[in-house]
Amino acid sequence: MNPLAKRAESRVCKWVELQGWKILRTNYRGVGFEVDFFATKGSILLAGEVKARPKIKLSEDIHITEVLSRKQIERIKKGAEVFTSENDVDYEAIRIDLFVVIGKGQNQLARYKNIGLNI
Repeated sequence: MNPLAKRAESRVCKWVELQGWKILRTNYRGVGFEVDFFATKGSILLAGEVKARPKIKLSEDIHITEVLSRKQIERIKKGAEVFTSENDVDYEAIRIDLFVVIGKGQNQLARYKNIGLNI
């Protein structure tokens, strides 16, 4: 993983924890999938995808399809299915959120909630 992406993921995980989520796992990988992190809050299991975009500004419109393809979302869903089958996690719904860390200083964050349909 490149240093920019690693730093972005670390910052997002810290922010997510400040929002009351408990990080369960980071960098979850398997055959045909990768999920940047899993977190839980109440009855929601969050599968988080982090993208670093140092060359854009928060004021610019960011379309999800510019940073994440439908195929990538399907891989995240697969990772969530494997994660829940391998781990004893109590949840009622799984949500996929996209976090885009913006700017060279990585000091801005755009969050897109529930980018995949509930599993």
